[in-house]
Amino acid sequence: MKRQTKIILIICVAVLIVAVVAFFLLKKKSLIGDGVSDGVVSGGGSAAEEDILLKRGDRGAYVEKLQSFLSNKILCRYIFDKPKFMYNGQEMTALEVDGIFGPKTEAACEWWFGKKTVQLSEIK
Repeated sequence: MKRQTKIILIICVAVLIVAVVAFFLLKKKSLIGDGVSDGVVSGGGSAAEEDILLKRGDRGAYVEKLQSFLSNKILCRYIFDKPKFMYNGQEMTALEVDGIFGPKTEAACEWWFGKKTVQLSEIK
């Protein structure tokens, strides 16, 4: 085997190892914690905020935190930037913070995060 081929092979193996390690580290970071049961998140859960997965139908303090975050982002985008948040054909300037992950919150999540479910670790 030529020396160049050996070097390329070693580099490929090293890149593969780094990719596998990175995959497992990211997977471990995104696991759902103990604070979620039956799809409902309560404000008194013992899990770390990074481990909470929120989706439509959830209620509680964590949903309020998400709604406050989204409401601030919607207002900032409304005043300064584009794209605007649209719901049922109407331009929205804020999101009601009521602690219920309903259709407006879901639409705001899709607008900001590009998906229907959100982990609290994504809120910065």
